[in-house]
Amino acid sequence: MNISQRWNMVMDLCSTIDNRSQYPQILILTAVARSAKEIAECFQSLGHSVALTVHEDQNRWPKRRQITTPVIVGTQATTRDYIKNYKCLDLSAIKKVIIDEAELIEERGFTDQTIRIARELSDGCEVVLFSESDDHADQQRVQDFTEKLRSLPNIHVTTSQ
Repeated sequence: MNISQRWNMVMDLCSTIDNRSQYPQILILTAVARSAKEIAECFQSLGHSVALTVHEDQNRWPKRRQITTPVIVGTQATTRDYIKNYKCLDLSAIKKVIIDEAELIEERGFTDQTIRIARELSDGCEVVLFSESDDHADQQRVQDFTEKLRSLPNIHVTTSQ
């Protein structure tokens, strides 16, 4: 996703945040930490609290203390650590999940981690996969990934390219 698309996505998502809630509402998963940091910076520049769950920032959040920021941005593996190992991330109030660079997630073998995270989501959660690649092989990866996610009964999946 290019910077313009990121800003548009962030602006749209900001309008859905309920600042009275004490639970995370939006989860954004990326294949690489650099992308997660860029997206987090967009939210922070608009005054929103963001929990960044990437390997480099693992010591930022005390283990076992619940993360209550409205937005969580991170990579699959570290986000999964926060859910399962540290038990400080509750996905029950997540309304929307954005999967950025979906073709890279499939290509790099992070699909299973993403699906394990998706199984933890509440019924009716909206999941949107983003891909900016025009490459046929990448589009096929996104389609395969989409079909895997659509097999889960608890979520609604759409794609955006």
